[in-house]
Amino acid sequence: MGDRSGSLGTIPLVVVSFAVVVAVAVATGGAYSNGWNPPGAAPHDSLLASALIGSADDGAFPMSSPQTVIATIPVGPSPSPAVYDPRNGDLYATTHLYGGGAFPAGNLVVVAGSSNSLIGSIPMGVSLSMPVYEDATGTLYVSDETFGIFHMISSSNDSTVGSFRVSSGAFAQPAGLTVDPRDGDLYIPYIQNGAGYLSVVSGTTYAILETLPMGYDPGTPTFVGATGDLYVPYINGTAAGFLAVVAGSNNTLIATIPVDSFPISPTYDPSNGDLYVACGNDNDMDVVNTTTDRVAATIPIGTDPTPPVYDAANGRIYELASAAGYLLVVSDSSNTIVSNVSVGAGSAPPTVDNLNGNVYVASNGAGNGANVVREVSGTNSSVLATIPLSSTPTGEVTVDYANGYLYVSTSDGTLLVLGPTPASRSTFLGLPGSDGYALVGSIIGAAGISAGIGIAVFGRSSRPTPEPARRAFPPTGSSPPRL
Repeated sequence: MGDRSGSLGTIPLVVVSFAVVVAVAVATGGAYSNGWNPPGAAPHDSLLASALIGSADDGAFPMSSPQTVIATIPVGPSPSPAVYDPRNGDLYATTHLYGGGAFPAGNLVVVAGSSNSLIGSIPMGVSLSMPVYEDATGTLYVSDETFGIFHMISSSNDSTVGSFRVSSGAFAQPAGLTVDPRDGDLYIPYIQNGAGYLSVVSGTTYAILETLPMGYDPGTPTFVGATGDLYVPYINGTAAGFLAVVAGSNNTLIATIPVDSFPISPTYDPSNGDLYVACGNDNDMDVVNTTTDRVAATIPIGTDPTPPVYDAANGRIYELASAAGYLLVVSDSSNTIVSNVSVGAGSAPPTVDNLNGNVYVASNGAGNGANVVREVSGTNSSVLATIPLSSTPTGEVTVDYANGYLYVSTSDGTLLVLGPTPASRSTFLGLPGSDGYALVGSIIGAAGISAGIGIAVFGRSSRPTPEPARRAFPPTGSSPPRL
């Protein structure tokens, strides 16, 4: 891959480095895509692709209008939701080139967050999923959804180190991946010949340990740290919804919980022990008590609910009714809606900044031209800012805590980099700053101009964070298999 572009230097006390955040297409799978938490944030036992993002009102640095595009970076066509590696500050996404043949050719692209430049790309195959990042080893997992193969990439040197199959049969279609942080085992739902299964793969040998039937259309499991169990959403032949409870200690099915139709991967709230499960067909959200494994409440949401997002700082669950364009704020103490915020139809799942508690929602306006990112206060649920985009966003916002930039996928093949301009100053963590984000640049794929996909990048600031310890990769005494 060659040398990385740029690095973070020594930063004076009153000068903050800008961080980069990747915004991604709507994530319906890929749990544990970012298992890292900033200082002071409550741990998340399982995280969806909707990662953490920065705030426009946290007073982190001087910003104001107008917003100006100042850079473009090649990425490639049709990029997946991107994930951020907190250790090297890089961003990873898969791309697809529909240029002939039966299947699209795919690559894993690597973008340097320190310089907003493309480091390179790794050929991966066809029909690739978004990357799933596992922070204990710094490993990225990318599935070939046509042939049921997972590729393993070490983020320490951006090289493919192995691959494995999720099933001994042909044409298994993976639907996500969750890592058990205690032993590194992988839980992978997949569909094969119309039926659903859960494959348990050893995080040491990458051999299949167990295969459990899982109805139809299983979703990404959610790991609950208090019990060590995993909860897997699926439907049966009549589209009735269920959560399968799998014991992480012995990989056996220990309970089946009826929920509403077409459940989406749950979000776990460690403060009350509840799971929040959006159900697509019934347009509501079931609250499941993980002590009794029963539905404790059902909250009406609206059409096209997205995966819920938990804010550890204020005990709220954010759920989006995408078709109507409303962000619903749910109190986890009462499991009732406490606020309803209009954020625009066709919006991507919300993202919470765990440093300031504000929420960011990218909206394509459902064809009415309102391509924006809205910042919602985590304190009073008011819309603090509406940031116009030059093209249609295709996914949610996420944050790079090493240098502070925000990214949002767009439909014109660019990564728009938003640049700050001087403004009135306030304080954040004792440092001078001010409100707002601005466009500082864009990334364009070589073939992405015609394919029409890209990522938008916003600027903010934060302090560098020490890296947590990693397990050795590959694990001691093993060699990842290659297919």
